[in-house]
Amino acid sequence: MDELKKIFTPRLKKLVLDLFVESAKGLPGVGGMVNASDKLLRGLADIEQEERQKRLKDYALGLAYDYVEDVEFREEEVLTVVRKLVADDEAAKTEYYTRLTLGLGRIDMETLPPKMRYHLIRMTSELTCYQIEFATELKIRKTVPIIGTLSLDEAELKLTSMERGMTLQAVSTLRNWGLIKEVSLPPRAKPPAGQLYDLTQDFHTLMSLLFHPDDFSPLTIDQKPKEIVDVIIVEPYSSADNLYEEYLTSILNREGKKVSVETRGSQHLYEKLGHRYLHTGELLKDKKKFIRFSLTKTGHKSDAETQRTFLIEKELYTRFNNNSSSAQSKLRQKLDEIASAVLE
Repeated sequence: MDELKKIFTPRLKKLVLDLFVESAKGLPGVGGMVNASDKLLRGLADIEQEERQKRLKDYALGLAYDYVEDVEFREEEVLTVVRKLVADDEAAKTEYYTRLTLGLGRIDMETLPPKMRYHLIRMTSELTCYQIEFATELKIRKTVPIIGTLSLDEAELKLTSMERGMTLQAVSTLRNWGLIKEVSLPPRAKPPAGQLYDLTQDFHTLMSLLFHPDDFSPLTIDQKPKEIVDVIIVEPYSSADNLYEEYLTSILNREGKKVSVETRGSQHLYEKLGHRYLHTGELLKDKKKFIRFSLTKTGHKSDAETQRTFLIEKELYTRFNNNSSSAQSKLRQKLDEIASAVLE
């Protein structure tokens, strides 16, 4: 009895309690149970009718609140949406039906033909709130770098690879409706840790109808976006008077570029994203020691990722021979070349 009191609203609770009491009386109470069942069904019908009226009121108020003159309500579309709205199991989806109606009203028929419009209405009615929210989070993870992940792929897999029934069903439903499709890897490509998905044009169309661009922020899924910088200087090989880091940073800053210098052991790959990365390392060539500078698009130092390389003699790079001004000038010329390549 106590559990029933916690679960049901006062009105619904009384109806269910009547049914429970009559059924507990056993066979002699069959007649009473029938009466209680009838009362429950009639009561449920009344509650359902009130719920539908409330949804329709919320729907109408939502349309009125966000209505502007560039919205054209088409009677046949609104009627179709209303039918789906009142038949939907989830009252929480009323807001999505409102946004869908407004979104369709802002798009002309040439841009979005009738068949596609009704397809989107049916799609919205078939997706659950969880599946719509899942699609929203998937788009965020595929497009915005999130703190705590190395890549967009890793962020996506943290969502789609969860072994939970609701997640598996969400992925399956989005696929069945043609909203996502499996990424096909080229021959001999190294497979990712799990299946990745591409977002289809229908996906982007539906999201644009149901959400505002500002909704696709990591903050809406309780995550934080990575800091975006223009250039990340990764674990710089120590130069004379720290000229490499300081001189290069000053040049790039003057050009309006944001620079971050990351030392060994930093967590920058999980916290920041650079448009370009500069790596340093030693190289022995023709029995002479050089410092090798690699310019890459990602935070990984590899030949496959490298766009440009530069060599500076280690002797020149690490000390100036009693602070020789000519040596400093020569080193600056070399660093100017690197800066120019970064700015390109």
